[in-house]
Amino acid sequence: MSERKTRYAAAIPDRQSHSGLVLFHVGMRINRLRSTKQWGSVLLAMSRMLRELEEHPALGMLGSESYRSGRRFLGVQYWRDLESLHAWSRSGDHSHFPAWRTFNRAIKASDAVGVFHETFVIGPDGSGTLYVDMPPTGMARAVGSAPATRSSAGPIDVAHQPEH
Repeated sequence: MSERKTRYAAAIPDRQSHSGLVLFHVGMRINRLRSTKQWGSVLLAMSRMLRELEEHPALGMLGSESYRSGRRFLGVQYWRDLESLHAWSRSGDHSHFPAWRTFNRAIKASDAVGVFHETFVIGPDGSGTLYVDMPPTGMARAVGSAPATRSSAGPIDVAHQPEH
């Protein structure tokens, strides 16, 4: 086994030239398994939205990853900036706003599915990344990678690790 470790960090754009990347979590939880029509329509709408964003990178999504744990589905998305996320989500010309309107009408009659959004604006001074012996993943997959340094790790304590 090799002793050499591959270390890299996400190449977060410089704050002076960028308004801040956005980390966006969007997810759903199936509350009633037998109500497949209600939660199935939400799952399909989420898939359509993701496909639209992947097919049209100019909308601002840089990359995404999807996860499932039991009844929960989570999408982790990386956006160019908050303005792009808001423009896409509020536009009647794109898939999100009509789907959100439909969902809000449907939840009045059923609690079969729950949804959530979490939005974080991040920049180089308020975040840190470190990947060791990993293929590009997460933010590094979305924005590219660079060699890891003590400063790229941000709040992660890497003092006990040698710098390469």
